[in-house]
Amino acid sequence: MMGRLGSNGKPAGRLVLVGSIVMDLLLYVDRLPDRGSDVLASQCHISPGGGFNILHAAHQLGMRTAYGGIIGTGRWGSSIQDALTEYSIDRLAAFTSEDDNGFVIGMVEPDGERTFITYPGCESMLQTDHLAEIEKHLQHDDTIYISGYEFLYPVSGELLSDWIIHASKKWGIAIDLGPLVGNLSDNALGHIMSECSLLTLNLKEAETVLEKMQQSPDARPSPSDRPTSDLTKTTPDINSVTDYAASLAETIHSYLKDEATLIIRIGAYGCVIVPSMDCTTISTEHPGATHTPTTIPSRPPREIVDTTGAGDVHTAAYLASIAYGMSNADAAWIANIAASMSVEKKGGAACPSIDKLNDCLAATHYR
Repeated sequence: MMGRLGSNGKPAGRLVLVGSIVMDLLLYVDRLPDRGSDVLASQCHISPGGGFNILHAAHQLGMRTAYGGIIGTGRWGSSIQDALTEYSIDRLAAFTSEDDNGFVIGMVEPDGERTFITYPGCESMLQTDHLAEIEKHLQHDDTIYISGYEFLYPVSGELLSDWIIHASKKWGIAIDLGPLVGNLSDNALGHIMSECSLLTLNLKEAETVLEKMQQSPDARPSPSDRPTSDLTKTTPDINSVTDYAASLAETIHSYLKDEATLIIRIGAYGCVIVPSMDCTTISTEHPGATHTPTTIPSRPPREIVDTTGAGDVHTAAYLASIAYGMSNADAAWIANIAASMSVEKKGGAACPSIDKLNDCLAATHYR
């Protein structure tokens, strides 16, 4: 039986967010409005979101955390700074702006599905001197997390895309591509795919990535046969979903370096992981590991209230588990459970505490 998370001491290293924190304005609605119409929201939840979700989750699970990004002087920036202080999240450098941070309007439906509109603010304005200053404060065992949103920003996107080529030689780079991955340039996506140490994405995003990479003239060679599925035409069973995700994962991983780990999240079905062959900052699988996709199941949530930030919780729980010395497979199992617990609560910063997570792990059949 797997031991309790944290039973072997403190986690190694810090989780460092390089990028942006915004404010989440979540509206809970019975349905999305038709074009030109209106609906009444039953509840509203306002809190820091974006990159804050993953920092909060890592903090909840005992990791040291730090933020490398810009905070504005407006009302949203003040709220974000208060949240960082409350959860003892360090700032690598006190980058400030006279402008305010951006925000996200999210509409959450009764089944927990969320629909977003994002308005970037000063957090999207990282410059070359910002990145140089961040590097001065990084430690050798840090893991850097970057959201796929960052690579889309007109000011900081291209800079970050180039920066990770340099940064990946010193630190592990974890990237969650996010729902706007289809808008990434081939150049940015190619850099991400070739330099990241951990790539995590959901099933829909994985389909988009594979389509873009196979169409790019600069992509690494990969199997020519693209995995196919009729998931959209039928009510899929768990085997058809996991088999399809595994075939996607195997093909997508052929575009990554050998030292990279790939995770495709498949919601209530858990995730598929393709581990690294080497021991790195992020990947510490036992010797003899191969690039064979492994499906790691989850536990059904008691109820689905809000799926906002579930992917962030999954990523943070995986990285925290690795930092505690867990294997890739055990870390993915813990991440699945943490994410399933997070959707039972409102808001994106919904990761359970380490004690509550351990209690749930003890009460759940281990894989």
